[in-house]
Amino acid sequence: MQFHSTQLDLDVYRQQAEWAWAAGLFEGEGTIWIPQQTHRQRGIVTLALGMVDEDVVRRFMAVVGTGAVYEHDRMKDKTPYEKPVFTWRVAGGKTIPLLKQFLPWFGTRRRRKAEEALEAVAVLRPPANQRTHCPQGHPYSAENTRIRYRPDGTIRQRVCRTCRNAASRRFKERRRREGVAMTLMIYATEPEPEPEPEPEPEPTPTPSRVVG
Repeated sequence: MQFHSTQLDLDVYRQQAEWAWAAGLFEGEGTIWIPQQTHRQRGIVTLALGMVDEDVVRRFMAVVGTGAVYEHDRMKDKTPYEKPVFTWRVAGGKTIPLLKQFLPWFGTRRRRKAEEALEAVAVLRPPANQRTHCPQGHPYSAENTRIRYRPDGTIRQRVCRTCRNAASRRFKERRRREGVAMTLMIYATEPEPEPEPEPEPEPTPTPSRVVG
């Protein structure tokens, strides 16, 4: 199917207009959460947008093409006039293309926050399924990796055999030391046998005297 240049230009314009609308909505209603420096090795940069208008939040998610929408009440005992809040949220590596797409339409303050988040994402560890080495530096090779699967057949966890074997050896050594210590403690608490009483000496016979 062929398109005229005017049609292509119109599609590009509409797409850019949608992204500009999404960036403006996020700048006003969105939140960029950046983990603290001490927790960045295990923290995740999160983007969130919350509103009471569900249709607007879902349209925003349709434009950006990622994330999920959650519904929650602001309080348990709400009045009939209070509405639930619908929150769109995305985290991890998926935040990078979104922030880069929003940057041209962000203002100064929000742009500074987005650039700080991009720097934080750069120092985070990659997702588990993209790591080539375990935390101890051993490669996730075919012979050094044990894969655990979920019931649906997807990968749940990759286990480093080198680290697993080392942990097993440490566990066995600890149990062995605990067993030796327990044995020594049992021997130390056992009462010593009472000494047998010494036999009493036999009386010396008195020599008889002969009277003649």
